[in-house]
Amino acid sequence: MVSPSKLSRSTYWFIGAALLILSVDSAVVLTMKEEPFLAYAILFDFMLVIPLLYWLLVIRRTGRKLKAVLPLPVLGGLAAWFILPSSMKGAVWQTIWPIELLVLTAEAAIIFYEVRLIVRVVKRFRQIRRTEANTGEAIRVAVQEVLGSGKLASVLVHDASMIYYLLFSWGARKRMLLQTEEDSYSFTYHKETNQVLMAAFATKIIIMESVVVHLLLAMWSPLAAWIVTFSEIWLLMLLWADTRAAVLQPIRMDGKGIRLRYGMRLQGDLQWSDISSIDWSKTGYELDKAELKRSAGPMLGTPNVKLELHREKRVEGFLFLPKQTRIIYLKVDEPQKLVDQARAYAAQ
Repeated sequence: MVSPSKLSRSTYWFIGAALLILSVDSAVVLTMKEEPFLAYAILFDFMLVIPLLYWLLVIRRTGRKLKAVLPLPVLGGLAAWFILPSSMKGAVWQTIWPIELLVLTAEAAIIFYEVRLIVRVVKRFRQIRRTEANTGEAIRVAVQEVLGSGKLASVLVHDASMIYYLLFSWGARKRMLLQTEEDSYSFTYHKETNQVLMAAFATKIIIMESVVVHLLLAMWSPLAAWIVTFSEIWLLMLLWADTRAAVLQPIRMDGKGIRLRYGMRLQGDLQWSDISSIDWSKTGYELDKAELKRSAGPMLGTPNVKLELHREKRVEGFLFLPKQTRIIYLKVDEPQKLVDQARAYAAQ
């Protein structure tokens, strides 16, 4: 949730204007209950004026597209229904249905556009798949080439990768191992941490906990109980997708640089010219909150490798959301071997 101190001035202006319109309309309803034009005036405010103000003062300044306000006229009509007297509530439904039809038409156009994007992604994926044995990597490249590298594209890549590793990657190990080039090295990061065993143990705890929580919440709200249960299911899916990705995608290193594919937790591509130093610690690096905030890392476990960059570089963390950082921490099975090989490549 955004704290009040982080709200922009234009957002405060919108909140103030919306509250003023709501107050005036509510006062008018109390004093002019039987005026026939009253319902249409209030609907005009709620379905057009307030959404327009929201677009001008909030949405437009963030760079988001106009489709972000398409549901607001319908929501405004429903809000107007609550403050109108019962004798005028019928006017709401007479006014909403043509606007709702317009919204549905706009949404159909958006869906058509999104379907076209999906078709382009699939076509590009098939092209990349001919030369890239790693299906997860092919998905990643195809989505980013078609949709770009923004936050929405990153989340879509994350979800598509999660589904792939969870459901469709079980025959991929042999094919991906055959892909390893002679002049490249790979380094695992799931063995010393017993990630498969830990995932199985966490699954047992989550299932037991979700059953108890579901039964308790169901006595208060069945909807809340199912929301929490589906959240637990999504967490289990992410847990096993991350475990599968960790097995299939070791950290790779060649003469060009390092390709970081750290499960579903950390993604990045570094050239040797990007790296200023690389070190390892036998006891691991203990990170405080400040260091965690300014660096990127595997999230779980105590890291034993530290990479410092010459300048900030984009990497992708949780949900593949982009982050600019100069420090990257890793937890690998053979830290000394990785550091020695990296230094040998960097010295070439």
